Amino acid sequence: MKYLTARFDVGQLLKKMETATNNSTSAHQHFNIVILDACRNNPFARSFRGGSTQSGFSFGDSTPKGTLIAYAAKSGTRSMDGERRNGLFTEKLLQHIHTPGLKITDLMMTVRQEVVQATDAKQIPVEENLLLRPFCFTVCSGREPPPPAAPTDSVNLEVVYWNSIKDSDNPADFQAYLSQYPNGTFTRLARNRLAPKPPNTNDCRDCPEMVTIPGGEFMMGDDNSEYSDQRPRHSVTVAGFRIGKYEVTQAQWQAVMGDNPSQVVDCDQRCPVQQVNYDDIQRFISQLNQRSSQRYRLPTEAEWEYACHAGGSEQYCGSDNVDSVAWYVNNSFTTHPVGQKPVGQKQANAWGLYDMSGNVFEWTCSAYTKQGYIGQEKTCNYDAYTSFVVRGGSGNADPQSARSAYRLEVDATQRAGILGFRLAQDN
Repeated sequence: MKYLTARFDVGQLLKKMETATNNSTSAHQHFNIVILDACRNNPFARSFRGGSTQSGFSFGDSTPKGTLIAYAAKSGTRSMDGERRNGLFTEKLLQHIHTPGLKITDLMMTVRQEVVQATDAKQIPVEENLLLRPFCFTVCSGREPPPPAAPTDSVNLEVVYWNSIKDSDNPADFQAYLSQYPNGTFTRLARNRLAPKPPNTNDCRDCPEMVTIPGGEFMMGDDNSEYSDQRPRHSVTVAGFRIGKYEVTQAQWQAVMGDNPSQVVDCDQRCPVQQVNYDDIQRFISQLNQRSSQRYRLPTEAEWEYACHAGGSEQYCGSDNVDSVAWYVNNSFTTHPVGQKPVGQKQANAWGLYDMSGNVFEWTCSAYTKQGYIGQEKTCNYDAYTSFVVRGGSGNADPQSARSAYRLEVDATQRAGILGFRLAQDN
């Protein structure tokens, strides 16, 4: 086998692979294999239908069947030079590529371990694998390859990864670990590092209890949703802020405003206030700010979803099991009390926030846009004569509406029993 270095249009190559018969699902299947030793900038934005346009080229769901694409480094990182003419990734690959009977998946694992060890986890090779049967560069019918070396603390990818970030002050490092190892050995420690500071002391007797949320980056939206206004899924960076531990209650509203507009008033005043529109809430905030040293506001749409996820990726705000975190139509016909230990109270998410899924929809300060909402999700709109995004579902809605990415358009003047809110503050 000869190895040549050349400059060519990889995009054109990939387009030809897309239309080739090599990704056949028949018994005589051929293979498409692309191995890239380069820094992760994206030259393939328009290659393959639906290909990613984000930096750190990746094909994701657009990778054709029968294809393996190997990258020398994960998205956003550099591919290190080797000691000779090749990069480190290629150097390690060439050391093992002719091993008889070594399947490509085991080959890539061996190369990944050696590169990670050599760079102290600064470079981590990855691959997208949609091969439908085993492949070896030297026939798979040859002798069986030696079993991979048993991982040790110095070789094990996860351990090396963790050791490289454990002393970091950047929350994004721990979010990246949780994305890579959602059920990893150090998941609990990573979540502890992302956990918010203890709740603030209430600014006044009737002020809501607030939780400090660390800033960070997360993936907002849901590309798999049937609703187009939840697409595209995209990266959003959120500055640190504070948000209410609970939805604003009827008792808090009445203490500030002197009335109770709620539809359900027989469950006790620790139920969330209902039937409040955008203008009503702005008047409440104005009155509350006169009593407090802090400035309260509604959360933006991005802040709300970021707080809902709490550093995780569950379908609902704190769990993949809707019944554990939400009052919704299958377990509730009305709103339920909020608070730490009332009867029937649901579990909080990882950041100690209650009822973000279910109970009542929660107003945000972000104006609603049906498509292409990137750029709108982080801003407040104080024009009452528009439509706003509400989030989280309600006690008489289906579980779909309680999902973390679900968005609902509501006119600013609308009052309904399903509408409530929680407050936010700048740090």
